[in-house]
Amino acid sequence: MKKAVSILLSLFTVMLLVGCDFNSKSKKYSGEYPELYTIACNSIITEGYFENAQLKASAKVYILEEDDYGRKCFVYTDNDTFFNRSDKKRFFILISQYTDNEYVYYYQNYNFIALRELTTKYTLFMDDVKEIFYNCPKVDIENLKIWNDWGKPIDESKCVKSKITNYYNDDFREYKNNYDEFIKCEDIEGYVVSVDNYGNKLICVDDDCHEKTHIFIVSKTNRRLNDLEIIFRDLSEDYYLPFTKDYEYQDKLKQLKEENYWNVKSLDEVLDTQ
Repeated sequence: MKKAVSILLSLFTVMLLVGCDFNSKSKKYSGEYPELYTIACNSIITEGYFENAQLKASAKVYILEEDDYGRKCFVYTDNDTFFNRSDKKRFFILISQYTDNEYVYYYQNYNFIALRELTTKYTLFMDDVKEIFYNCPKVDIENLKIWNDWGKPIDESKCVKSKITNYYNDDFREYKNNYDEFIKCEDIEGYVVSVDNYGNKLICVDDDCHEKTHIFIVSKTNRRLNDLEIIFRDLSEDYYLPFTKDYEYQDKLKQLKEENYWNVKSLDEVLDTQ
């Protein structure tokens, strides 16, 4: 009896922590800030939802600060299935620029920092999120604000935009697409992480042959401009990009996007002229 009560209490605690829709088939973001959720899903490599053995549910977004021009500094957290470590939670701090009724605007590069290897001693309650924020290295917060012109007038010329969504996976994901043309492995699973305003697609491929996760960019018609890619995960090396130091995550995403005309022009148009 005590064991049954303990299990029920544990499940109830999980429900309180994630605070979202408990339909196991639903990954819809059910919070108050779909515009901020949209930024996170287009800025980092994320599943866009929380998942464990019991449920799939909405990721979480918390606003930490707002400057005089309406920018928002916020926390985004999910449970990452790539690394498969249920004892770890991933937290990111991001900054938005502004929003309208249809689109959200943000800086494409260096608009986030990753908080590394936070254990379950932190829950998803707001008090704990604030504690995480205040214990984050001050230099990281200062750099994030400098990169994103915190406290300065909005500069629309620096912004990219994404259409606001709260159902990220249905909008952009293409599960189980076969990308063996690019990754030589018989056991792979690939899907679209995000799509830019020209139809170019950021692709994630799990390569079980080599225990790696690859990130690269293809055109709307699934053609590649170059061989540049990011190794997001390498189990043989115990390597996981979000937990690296010195802004390696941001640097690599910036290079990948810049060299593939992300939010600049269609890769199909570029390839057709070659």
